[in-house]
Order: sequence, then structure tokens, then C-alpha cells
Amino acid sequence: MIGAPGWYPDPSGRFEHRYHNGAEWTADVATDGHRFVDAGSARAVIGPARRGGNGLATASMICGIVATALGWIPFVAVPMVAAAIVALGLGAAGLRRSRTTGTGRSFAVAGLITGGVGLGACAVGIVLTVAFVDAVRAYDRPSPHSAQLVSCRGEDGGVVAEGTISNDGTETSTFAILVEVGSRGRSREERAIVDDVAPGATERFTVTVPRSRFESGEPDCRIAAVNGPLPFGVDVAALD
Repeated sequence: MIGAPGWYPDPSGRFEHRYHNGAEWTADVATDGHRFVDAGSARAVIGPARRGGNGLATASMICGIVATALGWIPFVAVPMVAAAIVALGLGAAGLRRSRTTGTGRSFAVAGLITGGVGLGACAVGIVLTVAFVDAVRAYDRPSPHSAQLVSCRGEDGGVVAEGTISNDGTETSTFAILVEVGSRGRSREERAIVDDVAPGATERFTVTVPRSRFESGEPDCRIAAVNGPLPFGVDVAALD
């Protein structure tokens, strides 16, 4: 590192010596003991001067952060794979550019790291996406079954509906049975979950609706829908 002003070997190699004023190289040069003024840009040919920014590195880091933050979310993971790959590509390009500009190396490295982490997050997100799709498909497409109500009666605490469901399929299945209970034009729905019904087996279910939920009168009950197991334990009908 040069500190004191003086003549030093020309780092550009164009002349034997170049004068450094203690802060920067000047255009004063010398060869064979003869002094000249460098007609070219002295500063442009000297040392590791910075020549512009490094937008590639910055963009790489941003894409990597976004992919890492959002890649694990089901369905969002799919486009985030592209963001992670872009982060890796821009990070590599930004790292190469930093060698000539002197800027953006840390951002490029951060982009490469977060891009790799983002791909891992996207892998988790894709697994969750597949699991979610399978769970919704199982809910919408229950095993073949036969369901019926066998009683609907009013009691002091409310209305009790009882029924049976038979598994007509070939695999053990769980059923979510939505029962609608009404009186005088008003109705409410309750869900009964019957777990692990073996093939060919018949199981009973019961739902109770508090009388306070609708007006008094002779109740009417019906099976509104039969679905498969609730996706991740969430009652989809209750979200409507």
C-alpha cells in the first residue's frame, strides 16, 4: 500500500514510473529518466478502481430471500422454484462481475446461499402441496358407502339424529357425515366423524343439535353430504 507521495513503478505497465501524490495516482509518468504527461486516463488504468455497481448480485439476493421465505408454502412453492434457480444463476454471474467492479461480492454470496436454501424450502413446499391435494381428493372422493338415518327426535337438550354408514369399498375408510337438522324453515348442520370403518362393516353415528339453535317444533333431519376424512382435521363445510 502506497502512503507517501513519490515516484513508483507504473502499475499499468505502460511507463517505467508514475507519480503518486499520496492519495491517488496522477498522469505524471517517466521512462528512461524522461517525464511525460500520460495522455490517457491515468485513473482508469490504475489498480482495482470500482467501475459501476453490481445489480446482478442484488437481484440474486432478493430472489433468494423471497424463495427462502415463501418456498415452503403449498402451491406457492412451484413458482418459487424458479425464483431460487434465478437466484443461483444471478449469484454466479454477480460473483464474476464483482471481480471486475469490486462491488456486490457479499450480495452475490448471499444470493447463492439463499438460493440453495430456497430450493430446499421449495422441496418442502412441494411435498406439502402434494399432501394437501391428496387430502382434499380423499375428502371429495370418499370410499363407496351406504348411509341412512334411523331416528330424528327432539329431547330437552336439543335434537338427536342417529344413523348408520356402511363401507362398501375394499379399504378401511373414515367418513365425515354432514347431517342437516331443521324445524319451521330454519336449519343447522352438524358433522359426525366415523373413523376406520372396515370394508363391509356398518357403524352407527350420532349428532346432537342444541334446541337453542332454532325454533321449537317437530324436527326434520337428513343427510346433507358424506365425505372422506377431513383434510388435516379442518371441516371444509364450516369454512363456507
